[in-house]
Amino acid sequence: MIQNLSAREIGVSVSVRETVVSVCQHQYYSKKKERPKMAYSSKYVQPPIPKFDGHYDHWAKLMENFLHSKQYWQLVEHGILEVENKVIASEAELKLMEEQRLKDLKTKNYLNQAIDQEILDIILNDDTSKHIWDSMKQKFQRSTRVKRAQLQALRRDFEMLQMKDGETVNS
Repeated sequence: MIQNLSAREIGVSVSVRETVVSVCQHQYYSKKKERPKMAYSSKYVQPPIPKFDGHYDHWAKLMENFLHSKQYWQLVEHGILEVENKVIASEAELKLMEEQRLKDLKTKNYLNQAIDQEILDIILNDDTSKHIWDSMKQKFQRSTRVKRAQLQALRRDFEMLQMKDGETVNS
């Protein structure tokens, strides 16, 4: 009943009304021995997938840590175990290969979410997460190093700038 009345009608401040509502809810749930269910029941908050923003070195570190936390980094680093002859392979090898394929699909999903569509279109071989990672590394790591070297050269030139004799600020 109290919940349906406005604060002005019962003559109390809003904070007092909220307290009364909170106490009523607590008494209601303690009688029922239930608590309202949370929308997210996991103990841990899922870290966001690092988005590629053009800075490869930074993104690669973040993404590597993210994939380590999911226990998928081994697939990116070493690739999937491929059995040449499935007829001769043991049941354990086949099971391991299928598990790795499933993990690789999950890893590819994370990479596809992290990388823009325009960049994914450039990547020719996207069969496995290792191929996607290697393509990104080949395409963007080199350009980052070149940019860094050019920036360092420009800084050095700027630091070496001096005014010449007879030169004024206006000229």
